[in-house]
Amino acid sequence: MKKNLRIIAVALLIVNNGYSQSKISGVTLPPKLGFNETVRTFTGEGIREKYFVRVYVLGLYMSEQSKDPEVIINADKPMSVRLQIISSMLTGETMARYIREGFSRSLNNNTKPIEEEINLICQVFSSETTKVGDVYDIHYSPGVGISASKNSKPYSFTSLNTTAKSTTINSTDLKKNMKTLNYTKSGQAAIPGLEFKKALFGIWFSKNPVDSKLKEQIIKY
Repeated sequence: MKKNLRIIAVALLIVNNGYSQSKISGVTLPPKLGFNETVRTFTGEGIREKYFVRVYVLGLYMSEQSKDPEVIINADKPMSVRLQIISSMLTGETMARYIREGFSRSLNNNTKPIEEEINLICQVFSSETTKVGDVYDIHYSPGVGISASKNSKPYSFTSLNTTAKSTTINSTDLKKNMKTLNYTKSGQAAIPGLEFKKALFGIWFSKNPVDSKLKEQIIKY
């Protein structure tokens, strides 16, 4: 009897410490994600709905756990989201459009300062066909930026270009206006900037998220 109780106690301890897998809408999310030599632990999950259609499951992973939306958005700490497609009606272009709409809500329509960065992250979804079961991981690494992968395959971002259009700008000013990619310790390209990270995570956790029910599901998980 005592032996059985010890087994049960150990099992409960494992669950409470985040080693169990989570399953929602037929999707099993792992308890941890590793990226750029840091471990991010499962924090919560929810389902994104659009026009009463379940579109994707979103899991949040953080190196330092928090259920405060402001902390999630603003923290300069390693964190990730895993997004798994669950709708056969979703295309890559549609998914990219949803992400753009999310940035508009996150930034109160003031997306122009990071327009190039938004274009890059949207390419992760629009560059290939999207199907049910596809898994997108988006990782933030402090001092490096946002990296992404699809079905465990790292996405190779193209170079960020300057927004300057005038031909009268001299080479010195042009260099000052140039935006460049950063790279992780493994050499994966990343879109730099804490402000971009805040805008990205604001898609789901800002005061005007793309899906308030999804936000609530994760925060109250």
